[in-house]
Amino acid sequence: MRTMLSLLLTLTCAVAHVSAQASSASSSSSPSTIYYRITISNESGRDGTYSVFLQPPEVTGGGSDVFAHAWVTAFVQTGGSVDVRTTSDWYACTFEMRVVNDAPTLIEVLPEATAGAYEIITGDDMPNPNEEYLVGLGKMNDLGVVTVAASVLAHNMDSVMVVPAMRFYVSASEHMAGEIVGLESVAGEAAEVDFGGGEGRVGRFAVVTHTGTGMGAWDISYEAGLTT
Repeated sequence: MRTMLSLLLTLTCAVAHVSAQASSASSSSSPSTIYYRITISNESGRDGTYSVFLQPPEVTGGGSDVFAHAWVTAFVQTGGSVDVRTTSDWYACTFEMRVVNDAPTLIEVLPEATAGAYEIITGDDMPNPNEEYLVGLGKMNDLGVVTVAASVLAHNMDSVMVVPAMRFYVSASEHMAGEIVGLESVAGEAAEVDFGGGEGRVGRFAVVTHTGTGMGAWDISYEAGLTT
């Protein structure tokens, strides 16, 4: 099933609920929601703030650059840990970008649309060139809030297909949730949690332990059987 959203200047936010395992437009049914959890454990010897990013999706249409956004941020004391929970569900978003204190800020989105794959269709009444309206995908965190995880600039009379991946990056860095960040600047020293392949394909519970600084500063393990 394919859900289409019309992006108009008067419509700054909408979502389409889509399962990660039904991301093609030809999907005829929605699989059950799968639950995941990432535990971030701070054993680095100092208090720290951690940011979680998603692998930018494959995008057809829209602007040429896919922007990565900080999805979740959390402060963890040394010796402590924090759980980040999510599901296999994704949200297609249309929204307006605003700049607050020199930082891009996105308006809140709510999970309202039906399940299925999606394609975002834009109208013909956006400014040209457009530097204000974005389309992309969001991910729900353990607080039930959908935060934008990736986006592209919208073009007039365009269709944008988004194919997400269940791959996350945990970085020892300070960012606001929703903030646009160059993922290449943090991914090199981040922990990669891949629920789409390898051990992560069957292990829905990942433990990410921060042990120090640099590329070898993370220990990652997976466990299966997480259902809630």
